[in-house]
Amino acid sequence: MTNSFYKWGGKRPKQELEKAPIDELGCLNQLIALYINLNSSYLAFEDLSWIKRLKRFHFVIGRADEKLLVQQKYEEKRVTLCRVDFFGECYWVTQLLENASNLTLDYCQNLEEIPAGLANKCYCFIGLKSLTITDYHGDILPARESCDDQFDLLPNLQELVLHEVSSLRSISELAQLLELRLSKLRKISLSYCRSLEYLVSSSGTLKNLEEVTVSYCRKFAELFENASSSESFEDLPEHATSSQTLVPSCIVPNPRIMKLKNLPELTTLCGQHQSWQHLEILEVINCNQIKKLPFTTQNANAIEEIRGDLQWWNDLEWDEEDTKSSLQHRRSGHVAAPAVTKWLEEFENIKNEVNSVEASVESNGGKCCPTTPSCCLGCTLGVKVDKNLTGVRRLIEAANFPSGMVVENYQVKKVEHISGPSIAGQSTASKNLMKVMDLLSDDDGASRIGVWGMGGVGKTTLMMNYETVRIQ
Repeated sequence: MTNSFYKWGGKRPKQELEKAPIDELGCLNQLIALYINLNSSYLAFEDLSWIKRLKRFHFVIGRADEKLLVQQKYEEKRVTLCRVDFFGECYWVTQLLENASNLTLDYCQNLEEIPAGLANKCYCFIGLKSLTITDYHGDILPARESCDDQFDLLPNLQELVLHEVSSLRSISELAQLLELRLSKLRKISLSYCRSLEYLVSSSGTLKNLEEVTVSYCRKFAELFENASSSESFEDLPEHATSSQTLVPSCIVPNPRIMKLKNLPELTTLCGQHQSWQHLEILEVINCNQIKKLPFTTQNANAIEEIRGDLQWWNDLEWDEEDTKSSLQHRRSGHVAAPAVTKWLEEFENIKNEVNSVEASVESNGGKCCPTTPSCCLGCTLGVKVDKNLTGVRRLIEAANFPSGMVVENYQVKKVEHISGPSIAGQSTASKNLMKVMDLLSDDDGASRIGVWGMGGVGKTTLMMNYETVRIQ
């Protein structure tokens, strides 16, 4: 019911009686999904207990951009608050958030009042697993003192997305502002936060964090506060050297995916002599001040893919050349085009032949022909020189690459096969499976077919069973 002409409101004064009360939706006992945009936040007058029976919903409160009205995931219970000022009482939001799994705050004000407004009840939202804050331009001020030092407003938060939070220096400040412990946080995405300097303070720890994305934050200088000096050489195991041993980061010990884009001030990834033992994907785009990666031969085999431009890769510094060699085939990004690679190989071959001719002349005292009556050596060298000159002319003519000198190099990942539920004993499904196999197995038949039908009839199960039969 988003963007509809029908108006919904609360139990308000007479001038608003033309609006249908929102609690009338509670009379729809069979309702399991609801997507609705409310133009006001007068929900404090309503009993919203009926939304507990909804399997999925998206409540948009306030004037929202079109992009925020799009359903993200099928089973989500999402609340989007737009241009809401949290100054003063904010109990009205509890009815929505206590049943929600995802919360988006867009262009809101006075976020520090959220925990303050709930402090008397020490209320927390155990169902919320994802928090998105966009276009927040207020000051990041310390939250008011809560009734419990261990109070956690969102104890099960797993995903945090921040976009254009202008005054934020680190998520540690946000955690203090909203009284968050972030103990179960698994995914962070930060973009266009112009004051962001680092991800988290050195005193904090995000032991469950697995995925980090930071992009277009021009002041972002390090992932962790004082990361470049957080680990001294004396802290390493006995008899270890920096080129032999790296220890896990104590702040974020287990990241799997790290994506860094357009961060001109970023110079280091983690503390000196520290590494991430379980890192699978590292993407570094336009972060040209990063000169070292936290890898040695000790942990190089753990990573699956490194994404970055060819020039950045070539400019990296390595303590051991073997580490670079072991990681070379895991890098994706811009690489030399096949035509350029072939051209360079021919160039190396001609270069080696020229060096061979020069060595022969030098061994003969700088003369092309020996002092003996035989001129065989001179003839041989002449033939080689002529051949090499022809090759050089061919290379000069071929040194034009209309399709470009570099191409993208992507790592193709192995896809794991997932078996579907068995359809043994289901006559209709088995008959459809045989029909699909007949259509695709005939050499003169179709190479591509479409399987259609209403939701829940078993289309996915059918094709998963087809794939299981096909690979056997």
